[in-house]
Amino acid sequence: MNKTIGDLRYSVAAFLNRDPSSFLINGQDLLHLAINSAKQYCQRKLNFELARVQAQVNNMSVTAGGYLSNAVLKGTSTPVSTKMIKAAFLTVSNEQLPIEVISRDAHLAKIARLGQNAAMMEIASTTAVQYPFVLIQMGDLLYVAPASPSQLGTTFTLYLDVIKWLPDYRIMPSGSTTSMEQTSLLMRMRLARPLASNRVSSSRPTR
Repeated sequence: MNKTIGDLRYSVAAFLNRDPSSFLINGQDLLHLAINSAKQYCQRKLNFELARVQAQVNNMSVTAGGYLSNAVLKGTSTPVSTKMIKAAFLTVSNEQLPIEVISRDAHLAKIARLGQNAAMMEIASTTAVQYPFVLIQMGDLLYVAPASPSQLGTTFTLYLDVIKWLPDYRIMPSGSTTSMEQTSLLMRMRLARPLASNRVSSSRPTR
């Protein structure tokens, strides 16, 4: 039987030898806030495989890019709160191809090493193999280089594998059966295999 948020509240209060009502101050449930804060701390430290979902960013501009905050679950219009991009994909010639995800600093360093400048990023499709597509993240902004309308069109859909932030636990009305399955997952689930690392220190793209 799955436990509820109420079960966890009573268990913590009992461990502290306190009545759960003593944590209600000025309309705020401090115990509930503490449970959600602990969950958030756990998510910052670890990437959970069951928090990995497929997402997409629609109407990406080939020249101006798009915003990660506009991401939705793949094939839906449901917004997804993204912690970290794990993989990116472009549809080229009707095939969905994985592309590298890098930071802007890493991208600029790559251009410098190649002895190129920004004006040379608009290249013909025949040179895409020599300079493969990459997804660059700068804060919330995402853009693809080389910016190739001949292959991507003026707008395109970017597909992503992301680690999402799990929603906060909610205290439901009396008699509800809201599951605390999320809690048990956070307690027992680590990544089944390393993606970058089970333990993380930031959500920035890898170099």
